[in-house]
Parts: sequence; C-alpha cells; structure tokens
Amino acid sequence: MKQSERSKKWIEEALFVLLKQKPFSKITITDITKKAGVARLTFYRNFAKKEDILQYHFDNIFREYLSSLDKNITDISTAIRQCLEFWAIHKEKAKILVDNNLQYLLYKPFRKYLNIVLARSKKYSTCTNNQKNFILGGMFFTFLSISKVDCKFNLEKVTNDIMRIIK
Repeated sequence: MKQSERSKKWIEEALFVLLKQKPFSKITITDITKKAGVARLTFYRNFAKKEDILQYHFDNIFREYLSSLDKNITDISTAIRQCLEFWAIHKEKAKILVDNNLQYLLYKPFRKYLNIVLARSKKYSTCTNNQKNFILGGMFFTFLSISKVDCKFNLEKVTNDIMRIIK
C-alpha cells in the first residue's frame, strides 16, 4: 500500500474514533491529524475538508459492495436483498452519519452505485430517470431508517415490501 493510501486510512480511522467521542461539528482538522499521527499538510494533500474523509470511506464501502455482488444478478429482488444485507453489516458507521445529520454525504455514492446495480438487470436498465429516482429514493430512505434501528430487522420482509411497490 502506498504511503498516501496509508495516510488516508489513518485519517479515516482517526475520524471514526473521534466520532464516537463527540459530534462531527465539534471535530477539528487538528483533532483528526493528532489522532491519526499525521501532519496537517498530509491531511490537505489527501482531503480538502473533513467531509471528504467520509466521502472517501463510503465510496470505498460502495466499491466493496459492488464487488461483492453476484455479477449475474438478473432479478432486482436479489439485488435489493443483497444491498440490505451488505448495509446491515455497515450500519454502525452509517448511523454515525445519520446521528450527525450528514446523511447527504451518502446520497451521491448511493445513487452512483445503485444505478450500476440497476443497469445489470435487463428489466430495470430501461427505467426512465423518474423511475430510477423513485427506486433510489425509496432504497436510500429505507437504508437510512434501517441504520437507525438498533435491533435486527427482517431483510426478507423489507425486500418483499419494496418489491410489491416496484413490480
């Protein structure tokens, strides 16, 4: 791993440690660089602002999600269920964003990767932008509501509820 990637990882890890201690709005670049053990210049070589750290983190998670998908998914129900299963694993960090009113940082990568997933399905690859936006919005807000729940939820029921609407 290159030094710049290691530095990004250290900065990312430092931010999430700090987020367990105080709100995002109270965390400074100095707090992050001290916790990460890097110079302020290193931070600015890799990120313009602290929100960029979260974008970097969730973009990596979305890429991981995409690579974890079965490349031969032809039905949207399976794709939705796999999406929910994947995010159930990562919901703690998503909850941190929701708790800090930063869910907007998830929207851009969520949209990008959901469009890639939809394009893999013959039926949904021909959706209009309005239809894709409806599916995206529904999935995004379902994901956000699931990230707020501390207990286990029934993935199959959530998937079936979504499918009854979009069939």
